[in-house]
Amino acid sequence: MKPQQIPLSEIAQALALSRTTVSRALSGKGRVNAETVRRVRQYLLESGSQAANRSGSLALILPVEHNTPADFWQLARAVGDEAAASGLPLVLLPDEGQALLHILQQSHIDGILLPSTLLPLAQQLNQKGMPCVLLGGPMQGQLPQVYFDQQAAAQELAEILLAKGAQRLVFVCSAPLQQVQTAWIGLQNGCRAADAAPPVYVPFPGRACDGLAPMFARMMCGQPDAVVCNDPDAARELLYHCRINDIAVPGQLRLACLQDSPFLADAVPSVTAVRCSAEQMGRQAVRQLLAGEQGQCLLPHQLILRGSTRL
Repeated sequence: MKPQQIPLSEIAQALALSRTTVSRALSGKGRVNAETVRRVRQYLLESGSQAANRSGSLALILPVEHNTPADFWQLARAVGDEAAASGLPLVLLPDEGQALLHILQQSHIDGILLPSTLLPLAQQLNQKGMPCVLLGGPMQGQLPQVYFDQQAAAQELAEILLAKGAQRLVFVCSAPLQQVQTAWIGLQNGCRAADAAPPVYVPFPGRACDGLAPMFARMMCGQPDAVVCNDPDAARELLYHCRINDIAVPGQLRLACLQDSPFLADAVPSVTAVRCSAEQMGRQAVRQLLAGEQGQCLLPHQLILRGSTRL
């Protein structure tokens, strides 16, 4: 009689282990102590069953809706290195909605890391007993997540700009406002704490777009003296338009960004930015996934003051 196929999630629940740990114990990949291996094998022996198919690999989901940030590839490299150190291959998969969910179920991936912008997908995976960890963004409920405090970073940045004499702050954002709500709240809190006018939200239409020059002109009609961008692409384009419109940075306009990049560090002037280590985030996310930890891990951020805000 053929042994009954039993899902890894069921074995994990019975032995109070993570699904990934059970998979590693059965595949021999990665670091698992001998006692854990013995317990898993003994459970299968006593139940007269065998584990369902498994791949012994991790998946990192690549966001495709918006431009992929440069630091995502630093994060992916760190995830791959940490997974390899545990003896697990890494699979990169593009976000393709329900098709991706089907692929993940059929391929028996043992653990999934995905950007916090894909929260609905993470919730579906969690309901199906598939271990996952969210990467970056604001804290998303009770799902496992590695992130940094965007609200605190944005508030700190706003307070510094206002302390340097800025009075009219603009937030130029390439993502829908609901996706950057914590950063927006942080900027508002910073302005409120400094008893300054509230910030103004300006949507960024994207690079190589006919609407970019008109957007810049409309923004400058409000006579802002400080601009905070949500990503390096927006900061780079604004720096370029300041140059071709003879607007001195930081003399007439201070410029800062909520994400750092090599371009912002090397630009003239270099651009003030918030830095959170993508490598640290990637490695911590893999460790949390393999350990089966269910909480949130808050990483530190650093505000790098550069030439674009110095007067």
